[in-house]
Amino acid sequence: MIDLKTKQAFWAEQLPIFKENYWIPEHLDVLEFDMNGGCFDIAEGVKTDLSEEDLFDIYHRVNSGWAMWKKAVDFMKSKVPTWISVTDELPPTDIMVLICWADAPDVTPEQDYMTIDEDLNSVWANYQNDPPSHWMHFNKVPSVKVTSGFKYQIQPIELPENLFNWFHPDIELFNTIEEGDEAYTQEQWEQLKLNLRVEIETQLLDYNEIPNVPEDAVVWPNWKPEPPEKGLFLIAAFDSEDGPVLWWANPKAESKEK
Repeated sequence: MIDLKTKQAFWAEQLPIFKENYWIPEHLDVLEFDMNGGCFDIAEGVKTDLSEEDLFDIYHRVNSGWAMWKKAVDFMKSKVPTWISVTDELPPTDIMVLICWADAPDVTPEQDYMTIDEDLNSVWANYQNDPPSHWMHFNKVPSVKVTSGFKYQIQPIELPENLFNWFHPDIELFNTIEEGDEAYTQEQWEQLKLNLRVEIETQLLDYNEIPNVPEDAVVWPNWKPEPPEKGLFLIAAFDSEDGPVLWWANPKAESKEK
């Protein structure tokens, strides 16, 4: 369990940044931060023309934004890529990863993937005679600007080399589906769009629309699908029983708050 002193240090570090980015600064004028409880309270004896109902609305809005901010910071810290020793863990097979060698630390990382041969031995596709010593997940961790639950909107990022079952990292951060569920309910789907501040357009394709990729492939390499209309950007690509599915974000059709 994290002790209070450590929590207070984290709050002291993040509070100025959160306040700077919170989109209605005057909300903060009627609140004060509790360094023991880790949340905002209505300032004692505050003089304001706001009604009690408005004060409680501000209280809940700011604390919701602060909770989302902390969650985003923790999430992004956990996603910082690191080199993993092959003696500690091997990467999943048939997924593109970055690789390097311990005896050449200044070498530019190369791209490769592992496969399983007929004898169920793990081999590096291109370097089986000189296997790398370390690997790293290939998907680039974007510098996502998550400011608060009110100012945030998902942004386009550089797509990975392998789009098979790929999801924009922010979907995990703001996801609404329950763990273990295979499909969104209508309510969960609407809430996801609201969280990401975009409309999501679903595109179902045939396998022959993916260049040089057979139906049973688990790697969709070097595929940069064109959006169905201008202004959309890709946030997910995954396989389904009916074929490849793409999710396109439409930032101009931002979901309205209910």
